[in-house]
Amino acid sequence: MINSAEKSARPGAMSVNDFATWAGLGRTTAWNEIREGRLRAVKVSSRTLVTMTDAEQWLISRPTVVEARSRHVRGAVR
Repeated sequence: MINSAEKSARPGAMSVNDFATWAGLGRTTAWNEIREGRLRAVKVSSRTLVTMTDAEQWLISRPTVVEARSRHVRGAVR
């Protein structure tokens, strides 16, 4: 659980490059997530930003390792 001091210390939004670093992804993958509609981004002037709320929601929405593995196995030819 995030306490109020931690919440006020974190940024409200970050660039796509900063999001990629935060999430441990490459920039291309981050942009693909936006393009595919899985990650919400907003435009502020010429900048594209990802809010912390949207970044956290994106992370929560990703499949767990077990879910991802079972999807992969079901689609595989055995």
